[in-house]
Formats: sequence, structure tokens, C-alpha cells
Amino acid sequence: MKKILSVMLLLSCLLTICSCSFIEDKLGGLFGGSASGLGAFEDAIKNSNASNVTVESVVETELGTLSSKIVVAYKADGSAVITYTYEKFNLIGEGADDEDKTTTTVTINRAADGTFSGDMPEGVDLSAAAASPALNLAPIKDAATINESSDVLTATVPAANTAEVFGSEFSKDVNLEISLNAGVLKFIELTFEGGSITYTYA
Repeated sequence: MKKILSVMLLLSCLLTICSCSFIEDKLGGLFGGSASGLGAFEDAIKNSNASNVTVESVVETELGTLSSKIVVAYKADGSAVITYTYEKFNLIGEGADDEDKTTTTVTINRAADGTFSGDMPEGVDLSAAAASPALNLAPIKDAATINESSDVLTATVPAANTAEVFGSEFSKDVNLEISLNAGVLKFIELTFEGGSITYTYA
């Protein structure tokens, strides 16, 4: 009888250890406490070599909504072809958003050394759009939530922390979503009051 109890106790301890390990893995995935959690997203961002990046933005102005789309097609030598499509109001003043908008598409070439040529639009800085965002996830470790499948991370980044996380300062809080597919970066989406930016990796 004692032997049976001993064996049962041993099995119970083993099951407890396995259960704790399983729970720790799952919680680590949820709260960034393990390599399979936050670390997987950090690795995916660091190792992303996208052949195409699409940056879509929607901005609310006093006259209404304007959207733009930047598609960056990378080449093996590090250069890229950028297709920039953007909207303009045809009417300036009341009712501008109700009128048809003019959509313009321009093509810009970025050389491997980072220099640009082509139909550069005035007042638009495409240097940041021509590269993947270098995110620093450490400041949002405690605020990030990772889904049960460990492939989607969501977090709200306070405006005060945006420069540290994104490398650029936002005047509003930013909702961040990062999606992986088999450990490879699928998309990064930033949504905030008045606009959104989506990086899609192909």
C-alpha cells in the first residue's frame, strides 16, 4: 500500500511540475516573460528582410479625410522602387470632403546609398517609409498582450513613450498591433486619433 501511495505521490509531483511548466509558458507568452513571448516578436522585427513594404495612412484634416499609400519594392542590392499614391482636395473650403478628390501616383527610386530620384513630391519625407520601422518593445513589456497562439501582440503606447518605442514622437497615444506568421513578421499596424499606418510584409 505504501508503495502504491509513493508511486501516486511521485506521479502527482510530476504532473504538477509539467502543469506549472505549461502554465509558465502560456503566461510567458501572454506577458512577454519568455523567449516564445515578447522575444519572438523582437526577433521577427530584427530579422525582417521584407521584399515589399506597404505603408497606408489615413489622416483627418479640417477639410476632411485624406489617404495615401506607399509601396516599397526592395531589390537584392538594397535599392528600392517606391510607388506613392496620395489624395488631394479639389475644393478648398466647406464641402471639400464631399467633392471628388484627385488621386496622384508617382514613382521614386531609392539607390542603395539612400539617395532618392524621380518624381519626389514636395514636403514629403519618404526616408522613413523606405525602411522597416525599428521598434523598441522593451518599454511596453508590461503593457503588451500576446494572444493564445503567440502570433499577435497588441499594446497601447502612451504618447510620452512613442519616441522611445517607434523612434518618432506622436502627439497622441498609439495602438500597436504586430502579427506573425510562423514566426515571420506579417504586419505592423499603428492606429491613433486622426490616422493609421500599416506596414505589410510580403
